Amino acid sequence: MAFRSRLDRESVPAIALHGFVLMDSEGRSPARVRRTVCCMVAIRGFIVRPVVMLSIVLLSSSLMAEGNESAARVDYAAQIKPLLKERCYACHGALKQEGGLRLDTAVLIRQGGDSGSAVVVSEPPENSLIIQRVSATDLSFRMPPEHEGEPLSASQVDLLKRWIAEGAPGPEHEDPESDPARHWSFLPIQSPHVPEPSELTSAPENWRQNPIDRILAARHQELGLTPQPEAPRVILLRRLYLDLIGVLPEADEIEAFESDFSPDWYEKAVDRLLNDPRYGERWARHWMDIWRYSDWWGLGEQLRNSQR
Repeated sequence: MAFRSRLDRESVPAIALHGFVLMDSEGRSPARVRRTVCCMVAIRGFIVRPVVMLSIVLLSSSLMAEGNESAARVDYAAQIKPLLKERCYACHGALKQEGGLRLDTAVLIRQGGDSGSAVVVSEPPENSLIIQRVSATDLSFRMPPEHEGEPLSASQVDLLKRWIAEGAPGPEHEDPESDPARHWSFLPIQSPHVPEPSELTSAPENWRQNPIDRILAARHQELGLTPQPEAPRVILLRRLYLDLIGVLPEADEIEAFESDFSPDWYEKAVDRLLNDPRYGERWARHWMDIWRYSDWWGLGEQLRNSQR
């Protein structure tokens, strides 16, 4: 059994099975190859002999076995960790550790809690505490608890079993959940350094008066940026009115502020609008729209009382 290829002179040598390349011109082999009874071998300018055909069959079998093995292995980062994060971290993460157990890293899972290790890789997966808890039929023993989450599906339990059977592997230097106490909202308030006007050698004069402006101007100076010139007074008023009370200023209000030449005219405009009842109405309407007047009736997808 021998034949000579008819590929043109520009063709790239290839070995293929039913249209699926086994090895490309750079010697790379895909992880999975479809089993097939129809073989095509095309190697430019060479005679293919039966021993080559046998080599190709052996190669395809090896690649298929390798592909099936890699497909069967559980990916901890892509499959196990997201599952545990969604279903278990609320009670066994950084915020809370029921029973002294954390499940946010593979090391902590193997370390276990007050009842011992959550997984036992030297025994069948069914002997691991985590499998016993998530597959329990006794609702007082099952995890997640009855009123705190739906039970894991059969496929999810099977995924955990396969992972444990493979030795419960995980990244070597896996980071646990960050401590909620380190969130910026819980940290003590610290006043930033406010540059002195004399430090702002390239900042316009109107950027040196307000402390916040000076902080921004120092960053502009550091990056070599030039701020846009200040908008005309009428534009500033329009922005201020829309932001605080949600409506545009009247013509007489614009005229009054344009005739005010005091250096603190803008601050006076802010104070005036903060004392305007429309300021309270605007933001009360905003929050009442979000919370529906705090009329809460129902849970999850159930209708609130105001929606009935």
